[in-house]
Parts: sequence; structure tokens; C-alpha cells
Amino acid sequence: MWNLIYLIPLLIAAVAGIRSLIKKWDIQYRILSVLLLIHVSVELMVLIRPNPDREFYYYDISFPIRHLLLLTIYYISTNSVIHKITIIILGGMFLLHTFFCFSRIFFREDSFLRLNASLAMVYLSIAFFNELLKRELAVRLNTYPMAWFSTGVLIYHASIIPYLIMLGFYPITDNIPLERALNYLPLFLAATMYVFFAIAFLCTQDPENT
Repeated sequence: MWNLIYLIPLLIAAVAGIRSLIKKWDIQYRILSVLLLIHVSVELMVLIRPNPDREFYYYDISFPIRHLLLLTIYYISTNSVIHKITIIILGGMFLLHTFFCFSRIFFREDSFLRLNASLAMVYLSIAFFNELLKRELAVRLNTYPMAWFSTGVLIYHASIIPYLIMLGFYPITDNIPLERALNYLPLFLAATMYVFFAIAFLCTQDPENT
């Protein structure tokens, strides 16, 4: 039951994101909406056809797609040439790392892939806020969708990094209460991130004017 709690903010964010598709918001918000719809589709497949052996395949296959969409959002949103080049490099390295992970040439688990992806997201979200602070025109952060989006990204990925580092060296099971509790940490962090995504879509200010 607790595994499904984070689906509530995910569904709210996905439904709210449809607004960006209908009203044809800037492309980065429509990409975010598509990303959320992909995630909802994966969760529905897991719920409709529960199979422990296949669940990880659904998540593993969708993860690279979702991460590349996140990189695309930041690529479109930044005006910095350096940041754009950095994102292209990060995307290329991620694809190469993904190939090695799926072929199981160097890694048997994907925790290092997810760790590198989270490090990239932390960097890009901080770079976004740094660029935002340097803008000549003031932006009302409370009604700026990208600010809410980046806050959610930063909170989730910065918080999940210690968990992923530990997971890479010490596989977590359900054998003891502490480990069982740690299994819920990613779900709680994901729920928090989706709350921020939902707020991003429910902001009153038209993102096309920012």
C-alpha cells in the first residue's frame, strides 16, 4: 500500500501537465508533461500486469528515456552556450554508460548509472538557479514554473545521492526494519518532487511571458 502513495502526486502532476499541452506552453513544459505521462504509463503497466520479474525491466527501460527528457528540458531552458555544451556531453556520457549497464559489460547493477544521472541533475538545477539570479529582468519565482520544477529536481536528486552510494556497496533488503524503512526513502523523495512538478503546472503566471 505504501508503495502506491507516491502515485497520488504523480497523477496530480501528470493531469495538471496536460494543461501545458492543451494551451501549447513553451516546449520545455510540454516535454515535462510527456515525461510524466510516460512515468504514469509505466506505473499502470506494473499495476495492471504485476510481475516482479518484469517490473524492473519496465523501470530500467523507461529510466534512460526520462533522464534524457530532463536533460532536454534544461538544454532548452538555458541561454548559456557553456551549459548547452555541457548538457550535450552529459547526454553522450549517459548514453554510453547506459549501453554498458544494459549490456552488463562493466556493471551488474544500475545504481552507478542512477548516481551519475542524479549528480548531473544536481549540477543542472544549481546552474539553472545561478543563471536565473544573473538575469537582468526580475522573475517572480513563486509563479515561475521552471523554478518550481528545478526545486523539485534539486531536492530529489541531492537527497537520493547518499542512498545510491550506499546501494552501490551495500544492497538493501527487507530483512530488518531499518532496511525496510530505507526502501521507502526513494518513494518519499519522488512524491516530494512530483508535488513541486504539480505546483509548476498550477502556477498562475503564463510561462510564455517569463
